[in-house]
Amino acid sequence: MKKDKDSIDWIDLDSDEKPHKKKISRPAPEEEEPEKGSFQFSLHYIFLGMIGLILLIVIVKLIIWNIGEKDTTPDADDEAFNTESMDNIVPLDSSDPNASNVDDDLNILFLGNGQLAEDKDSETNLANIIQRKTGATIYNCAIDGSYMAMKNETYKGSFPYDGLSFYNLCTVFSVGNHKLTDWVRRDYKQNEGTDLPEDAAYALETLESIDYDELDVLCVYYDYHDYLEQHLPYNDDNSSDVNTYAGALEAGLLLVKEAHPNVRIIVLSPTFIYVEDENGEYRSSYDEDVLPWQLYVYVIHEQDTCYLNNVTFVDNFYGSIYGEIADRYLEGADHVNEEGLELLADRFIYALNRFNEYKFPES
Repeated sequence: MKKDKDSIDWIDLDSDEKPHKKKISRPAPEEEEPEKGSFQFSLHYIFLGMIGLILLIVIVKLIIWNIGEKDTTPDADDEAFNTESMDNIVPLDSSDPNASNVDDDLNILFLGNGQLAEDKDSETNLANIIQRKTGATIYNCAIDGSYMAMKNETYKGSFPYDGLSFYNLCTVFSVGNHKLTDWVRRDYKQNEGTDLPEDAAYALETLESIDYDELDVLCVYYDYHDYLEQHLPYNDDNSSDVNTYAGALEAGLLLVKEAHPNVRIIVLSPTFIYVEDENGEYRSSYDEDVLPWQLYVYVIHEQDTCYLNNVTFVDNFYGSIYGEIADRYLEGADHVNEEGLELLADRFIYALNRFNEYKFPES
């Protein structure tokens, strides 16, 4: 309401008397607005409260992280391919990245020992798992008790299993060394009084009868037995020394590549295992004070040999079943369980189809 100009009280600035304060009554607004200072004060407290809450959460998480245990269980979807492995995947012809050897019928020959040679009719045998996943025709010529390296410099009748080592088996189907197979059968029977074990007899017969023009892939998988026997892992003066692990591998690879250039070779390394020490306690095969040569030394020189000879290498020691996750995939100290064998099969198939276009059955 507008006041009359004459009714306004004027203050005489020249007067010595202090003016009386006059209370002015104002109409109350319909909705009282908060004062500006009070609103800013509340925002400060809210902001400080949020900072305190964030700091509290960070401190709690740091405490939990410090007292917790690392979860080493890998993700099932990527555990095989995201670890620090020494894989060396090459096509059939390393000079041509587009080279492939694909036909309607995939044929795979397996050479090796250990579990690959055990229970060959079992669905959980590694070769049979690969057959199920790929639909391939397989020839499992793995021999239990055999080794990559030879024990003697040349074959001796007193130790016929030298004739079943990797290099000597390669001479059977690469240069037609059938005299050797006759000697092995004869000497084993003379020494043991019985015929060769079933897996060894099947291997020799199969290697002598395969149509190698139809063979697509040779898979080489020798496990940790050369390490347990402490066969020399390599020879700096002779890279093809058949009495060493890497040398026997190279000598065999050279024979196969020369005789069967259209066959893709895929070498699988041993997995991590535990090994019994002199006190009867199981220790990591990576430990340097258990055996003079460590298992990783064999794996490294196996990888070097494959690399230098343009052969595919699948690292199972660092890239499949390695120390941090070994308990999940091992039964006991060194026996790969069914889940682990499935993992090894998938790793092989990954390498197999890295430069090929095989059509596998749907799982």
